[in-house]
Amino acid sequence: MDPYNTVPLRGHPGAEALPPGTLLAERFVLERRLARTAMSAVYRAHDTFTDTPCIVKCLAPTRQGLSPAAARRTFIREACILARLDGPFPSLIWLDRDTFGWYLVETFFEGATLAQILASGRPPVEAGLAIALDLVEAVAAIHRAGLVHADLHPGNIIVQRGNEVKLVDLGLARPIGVELPDLRGAGVPGYASPEQIAGEPLDESTDVYTLSIVLSELLEVGQLPAYLRIILNEAQAPLRAERRVGLADVGRALRLSRGSHIATHASRHNPRSALRLARRRRAIQGAIMLVLAIVLAVLLLLVLVGIIAMMVGH
Repeated sequence: MDPYNTVPLRGHPGAEALPPGTLLAERFVLERRLARTAMSAVYRAHDTFTDTPCIVKCLAPTRQGLSPAAARRTFIREACILARLDGPFPSLIWLDRDTFGWYLVETFFEGATLAQILASGRPPVEAGLAIALDLVEAVAAIHRAGLVHADLHPGNIIVQRGNEVKLVDLGLARPIGVELPDLRGAGVPGYASPEQIAGEPLDESTDVYTLSIVLSELLEVGQLPAYLRIILNEAQAPLRAERRVGLADVGRALRLSRGSHIATHASRHNPRSALRLARRRRAIQGAIMLVLAIVLAVLLLLVLVGIIAMMVGH
């Protein structure tokens, strides 16, 4: 008896229309199609070896004008990147070829895409800032691996419980500063940077540009400190030479904004807590002033002693 009602592969219509129950590698059972990306059909599946959900991506006819050979190279490059990446990204489970073509299997993440979240409106400020900060950490992780994601947009960002972020779909990822003719000009309009659309080699500032656009959609920036708006605006400068901010600057501005929001929220909703905070700040300021006064008095005393010593010596 077949508990998964698996379907034989013979006579399949192609990678874009594999029916539920399709069995791959005598291990992975397709459950339903989730999405169609520029180069892949994406399915949720079940790994019968580990009894866990997984994602199956099947190389499908490209929508970006790539030749079959170029699409295949891009697909296999993504699998190689997944195999070596460690962090908030999918891990490669399997890479193989079947009657319909190439496919890879990667880990499945529970959660909602940021696009799904934003479809219902922006999250509360505190949650939005928490998501933003974790997103910055995720982008930093891919940069530490020497890569540019090059495809940051709300549909490729998974938000889990606790506002933890995972980055998926690394089909456009590439080494920093390396020109890939197969991917020249590839990117999502409205998110891809001008240099990406122009087909130039990409660096970290490319992801910072796209990240700033995503953050502007995620956060009610007008309700946050002006310095965050300045940072995000500068990160979106069309010319890379004019983007004088990096990922660390964005993260720092977000952390300051979060601290400012928490303090403001506390003063509005808990006056006693705000009063204690104000008293603590005054006490710290008073202690600092006292220490400075003591240091100044000691210096003046030393100067006076020196003057007296010089007079006695004469």
